[in-house]
Amino acid sequence: MPNMTRCLKVPRSSVQTIIRKYKKDGNVQPSYRSGRKKVLCPRDERALVRNVRINPRAKDLVNMMAEAVHMVDCKRMVSKM
Repeated sequence: MPNMTRCLKVPRSSVQTIIRKYKKDGNVQPSYRSGRKKVLCPRDERALVRNVRINPRAKDLVNMMAEAVHMVDCKRMVSKM
């Protein structure tokens, strides 16, 4: 084990964790982690971006969307453009 840590230049605890995971699961891929669900599907996100490009000052963007979306979520999606 010391040779692996020196060769890979990673902490010993990381190597131990990977070996333990391999012995337990037979796999070293990271496990699936569920996160927060997206508010809008990709189609609705594109529609939102399209509406913002047409009229960037529209206050009724939230009302244009088919689903209930908070204004903060709209601002976050628009800022990613």
